[in-house]
Amino acid sequence: RGQLYRPKGVAVDKTRRIFVSDSYTGVIYRSPFGSTGRETWVTGFHSGDDDPMGMAIAPSGYGGSVISPGEALVMDGGYNGPDEIWRWSSTVAEGEFLLHVDDGTLVEATDITINSSSIHIVDGAETAPGQVYLVGEAGALTLLATSEPLADPLGIVYDPENGDLLILDQGDDRVVRVDPATGETEIVATGIMSDYGWAGIDITPDGRRLIVSAYDDDAIYVFGRCDATAQPELDCDGNGIYDICDIADGAPDCNRNGRPDDCDLVDNDCNLDGVPDDCPICPAVEIVFILDTSTSMDDEAAVLCSSMTHIISILESDDQESGENLRTNRGEAEG
Repeated sequence: RGQLYRPKGVAVDKTRRIFVSDSYTGVIYRSPFGSTGRETWVTGFHSGDDDPMGMAIAPSGYGGSVISPGEALVMDGGYNGPDEIWRWSSTVAEGEFLLHVDDGTLVEATDITINSSSIHIVDGAETAPGQVYLVGEAGALTLLATSEPLADPLGIVYDPENGDLLILDQGDDRVVRVDPATGETEIVATGIMSDYGWAGIDITPDGRRLIVSAYDDDAIYVFGRCDATAQPELDCDGNGIYDICDIADGAPDCNRNGRPDDCDLVDNDCNLDGVPDDCPICPAVEIVFILDTSTSMDDEAAVLCSSMTHIISILESDDQESGENLRTNRGEAEG
């Protein structure tokens, strides 16, 4: 256990070990999945003010020439110090290596993303429009000119479905999509109060859910990609929408199998009660009355005690009615 002062980035490796960057202490910590403990993993960036922020680990299929699969990169935000990119190992503590030396290009770099072939970063640039860079060998940076300005980009991630860049633009409270080949930019979501949302964007491996953390809102937003045209097997009712989106929009899923109940009723409702057979049924419970035994409550206790016979009759009547309904449903099923 330990306190984090200003955590900025989170990365998870293929063994589900969790890495957290703490910019105030200038440290990266590692924790096993499901553990409350942690170990100090990277500490030796500089002897001065280090600000580790967004991080990314190269996937096993990474074929680029900048780092090796399983190695990681972290941005140093440069508060009262240099703006840099550091390489480190997710399997061996310390051993960090300076990949990009501060040469005046970066102003307030905050996040980084890695896919199977490329590495991109975002630089907030403080008062000027933000920038997107491709990271090459030896940390060389190549500017990706976007078709419209990015006011203050703080987070970046690749879309696994098409390789586009999804960028959290704090200045305009939005998420945009950027084509890494052309820089063409389009809006994905707006109205996100994301001030100080450093490295606050990620996406699920299947590309169906986008997660954005919003510092000002104290909230985590989850956006769903709902067009199921290309994956009809994930659209049980054939309405063109992913089942998980139907459920998020209110369709019941009592057995929590990721399919709306209406689909399960086709072959999973033997008693025809309109509820999938494997849905949990609330067991009968006793009713417990808690009384204040002080003399000031004698009148209330007397009323409750005198009403017990009536309360029991109501409960028994409800049980009998439920039993009749069940027998009726079973009769219809057998008939």
